[in-house]
Amino acid sequence: MDRFEALGIEVIPLKGVFFAEKYFGHIGARATTDIDLLVKPEQIEEAVKCVKEMGFTDEEKYPSFHYHYVFCKKIFGLSKNIKVEIHQHVLRSKTSELNINSFWEKAIPLKNYKFVKELSNFHTFYYICLHGWKHKLNSIKYFIDIEVEPV
Repeated sequence: MDRFEALGIEVIPLKGVFFAEKYFGHIGARATTDIDLLVKPEQIEEAVKCVKEMGFTDEEKYPSFHYHYVFCKKIFGLSKNIKVEIHQHVLRSKTSELNINSFWEKAIPLKNYKFVKELSNFHTFYYICLHGWKHKLNSIKYFIDIEVEPV
């Protein structure tokens, strides 16, 4: 987050440790397997360059209509790669009329940051519902995510 801030790249962490801390009370309270970042479309190239400079160089390929880029980095001692997903939207293009700008308009800067922001409670709830739906609500964790209120 500090790199994005220093480069003036607006970013919103989705789910992950920020979500776990705010809504479950501890960064380790909800398992996470990747780092999801929402970036404004006009800053995608800068964000990609930033994560590549941090060693996330193995890009997973997705179709052009997809809404995110995925980069991996091998961390010594871990059996799985760490992934960073850079999202320009929360849904595939041409699948809805969701105005992603409303997410940005209501986002507020995280403490000690200007460019690193968090979603409003409403947009967090909306995103978490969309995320669970994308996974066909195939795990109890999606129901728990939807039920939780900020701690």
